[in-house]
Amino acid sequence: MRRTACGDTRMRQARLAGLLVCLMLLPELSLVTAAHAQVSPDSIHAMYRSGRVEQAEPLVRLALAQPFALTHADSLRRAQWCDLLSEAQWRRRRRTPEADSIADAAVALRLRLNGPESEPYALSLGNQARLWRSSRSPDSSVAGLRRSIQLLERVAPDSKAPLAELLLPLGNVLRETGSYEAAVNALERAVELRREALGPGDRDVARALLNLGLAYEALGRIQQRVVVERQAYAILEHGSPLDSLALYLVCRNLTSSLFSSHRPLEAGPYVTRFLELGARLVPPLSQSAANDEENAAIYQLVAGDIPGARRHYERGAAIYAARGPDWSPRPKRAFGSTAHGAKRVPAGWIPRGPMPNDPIAGTSRFTVSTPASRAEPRGQLPSSVAGRS
Repeated sequence: MRRTACGDTRMRQARLAGLLVCLMLLPELSLVTAAHAQVSPDSIHAMYRSGRVEQAEPLVRLALAQPFALTHADSLRRAQWCDLLSEAQWRRRRRTPEADSIADAAVALRLRLNGPESEPYALSLGNQARLWRSSRSPDSSVAGLRRSIQLLERVAPDSKAPLAELLLPLGNVLRETGSYEAAVNALERAVELRREALGPGDRDVARALLNLGLAYEALGRIQQRVVVERQAYAILEHGSPLDSLALYLVCRNLTSSLFSSHRPLEAGPYVTRFLELGARLVPPLSQSAANDEENAAIYQLVAGDIPGARRHYERGAAIYAARGPDWSPRPKRAFGSTAHGAKRVPAGWIPRGPMPNDPIAGTSRFTVSTPASRAEPRGQLPSSVAGRS
């Protein structure tokens, strides 16, 4: 069959877009060996979902640099690898002109090869919009995500998992920009779609629940946050293989939620679990390590274990001392200070009895800075482990 002039033009444009991507990749090809070129898109997806984006990206770049035949099938394969490279850019929160160029090239390839009314084009637009969250502005990201969602609902209404994959970042960006009700609506729908597509016990459902909990907190719905975070905990605790990082974050968030809802004595199992996981996952002199010791000190205090609370307090104070006075983003901040964002444990939570010379419970009120007031975001999954359905 003879191709039309329009079809020939589109094919040439697609090949040029693919060539542009390859030219951008040439300086980095020495990072991996040629043997890695046999990696499949499915294995790259698995690496992305497990948080190994830094290891996966050089493999994608090398695969793109391999020769492709000048056929429609090979052009589609090239577009698939371009989409994976574009996905790596937003997962690593890149803010470089190269990242934008990669996303633009992937969108151009999909437009030429699949057309403007196709699921691949909608998903490629979604990758581009997720990158705009860091490279441009939240508003442009929201507009781009809504456009891709509307297109996907029109051309592939039964694609539940991909649709949830776009609703999740939309909800997160809306929460960050203060549109809390809209964020909750988007994230509740993402949770529902993931349950339908993947099953109620899938770890990506737990990740969506974790993000929904943060949106509930922004609206002051602490009890609802506790409910969804407990659901996420149950999924991750019994998952195989164990998603240690996601479980660690859920336990930290759930502990904080229980403190905020005046139910601190229910936090015991989660404190024990995040301390155990944190010992393997968190650098010993990091802000997260100090946060963990601080929350453990609060729990031990309200549970009546004053020596245990003192031990955690001293460990946290030692972290700050080891890092030096200039470590904190807030000047003159000390462990357990009454600086901005401080949270007071109500007097009724503290066991009665003499506490002479106790550094953390010398009065009827114990003051501790909440993790939410610090430079490190509390409890949100990094993009590298946010999961891809």
